[in-house]
Amino acid sequence: MRDANTVTAQEHHRSVLLATNEGDIWDTAVPMFDGRAGIARVGLSLAAREQTVAAVTGQLLITTIMAAAIGITAAAFLTWLLTRPILQLVALTKAVALGDFSQRAQRWANDEIGQLTDAFNAMSEALAQAERERAEREHLRAQYVTQIITAQEEERKRIARELHDSTGQALTSLLVGLRSLADRHRSPEITQQVDDLRSIVGQILNDLHALARQLRPSVLDDLGLAAALQRYVAECRTRSGLIIDLALPGLDDFRLDPVVETALYRIVQEGLTNVIRHANATTASVVIERRADRVRAIIEDDGCGFDPNALHGDGHLGLNGIRERAALLNGQLIIESAPGGGTTLYVAIPLTTRHEECYEQHSLG
Repeated sequence: MRDANTVTAQEHHRSVLLATNEGDIWDTAVPMFDGRAGIARVGLSLAAREQTVAAVTGQLLITTIMAAAIGITAAAFLTWLLTRPILQLVALTKAVALGDFSQRAQRWANDEIGQLTDAFNAMSEALAQAERERAEREHLRAQYVTQIITAQEEERKRIARELHDSTGQALTSLLVGLRSLADRHRSPEITQQVDDLRSIVGQILNDLHALARQLRPSVLDDLGLAAALQRYVAECRTRSGLIIDLALPGLDDFRLDPVVETALYRIVQEGLTNVIRHANATTASVVIERRADRVRAIIEDDGCGFDPNALHGDGHLGLNGIRERAALLNGQLIIESAPGGGTTLYVAIPLTTRHEECYEQHSLG
């Protein structure tokens, strides 16, 4: 081994790879004091070096992994801690956007996010208060609308009853008196005059009964909107000679809220009256369609039409009345018409929860 690695005095050191029975060894020889004190030799086993390097590398790797895990865990925790109130505000904002104003955010700290939380809670409370006030106003408005329509219809009932009972009985008594007068006086001239008067009174009596039915048809209260419209459209066909089609999808065996039924009946009544009086039409159609959240009325004719943009003043009281009746129930009227192109009226009325409850009660009954 002495001669396996020699070094001169001028060399700083010399390293030689030696093969031994214990494996490869790097042998390094260094002259001491320029070789005057001899040569120092150090041998390093490659297997030991590799084991040492592997052990150190493993320790460094484990330390790095542990440090990274601790760092990631700490970062995730800090991220969760910092973003949790923000994510909560995001979730509550979505709930508020969907109309749930009862949600409140928890205040986490006295920082900017805490101030934002206070502002959000104040906004939610203001929105909840506004929603309560809106619901109360809507409830009062619904009561007001119901009272208005009910008062109108009660007045129509009273007038119709007066016309049918008092005036009708008076005309009937007049007919009986005229017949008695004709029986007492056999003069052909008087008989002819009495017959003419009786014919006039009979026509007045028929018109009076028709007017009483138009004021408030009893079938609307007894059998509902579908039966009332079927009878009214049949009368319009007979009276005007118009070809009128009627379709009632979703209403044949069901009842709506009485207020909605009355409004739709009056809308169809006013619409067909306008067609008969002003449209010069030969055919017309009426469609009343009930859906889950609304009921829609369509009244169409092939008449002379008009310019909807020219509706001003009191010249179109019928259409204004339809628009007002629809507006009382949060509905709307859309008019499609053109000179010479006929007219179509679209009326849509939303069905509120109160309307649906009444509808279900009538349906079950």
